Amino acid sequence: MKIYHIISFEDWQVALKNKIYSPPSLKKEGFIHASTRDQVLSTANRRYKNRDNLLLLVIDADKVNPEIKFESTTNSRAKHPHIYGSLNMNAVIEALKLSADENSEYTQFPTNNEDDCWLYMVECNDGSYYTGISKDINNRVLQHNHGEGARYTDAKKPVELVYFENLKSRSEAMKKEYKIKQLTHQQKEELITSLFKSKN
Repeated sequence: MKIYHIISFEDWQVALKNKIYSPPSLKKEGFIHASTRDQVLSTANRRYKNRDNLLLLVIDADKVNPEIKFESTTNSRAKHPHIYGSLNMNAVIEALKLSADENSEYTQFPTNNEDDCWLYMVECNDGSYYTGISKDINNRVLQHNHGEGARYTDAKKPVELVYFENLKSRSEAMKKEYKIKQLTHQQKEELITSLFKSKN
């Protein structure tokens, strides 16, 4: 069974880095809000109006470690899935870019565009950086940490995701990847810092 959760780019980055997701709602309400597929768009329009840089996490409910309860909320009589604990990231199947239309409304369930590609940078255990491209960052980072990603990271694992960017094509991602690989270590650190500043 699949359930879904809307998350900001920056929160997703932190979750991948920490290998666990614990949003403020968990501390405040005791659970993480989630949705069924049919509830995603109504939830997005109700809670995330005029927001950008959003992702939709596709979660395998059978792999979620904490208990999941289907409960009604104050804003809806329909029962939503609530995750009673921090979400383990290996339960996340994929992250889809969630975009509003020209009227700032969410009208279409997101799907992975075949041409879309993620540019990413991970920090290795010796403080160096590795830059790559992938269709699925979550799985790619796991591959790096299992010694299945690249020869460079295999000798310097574990790695942590520190930068990511969604681009419209693999060729565009490869061009940006090349430019980043030409940067000095300090320039890469400045780029990583700019990711957080651009989303605040």
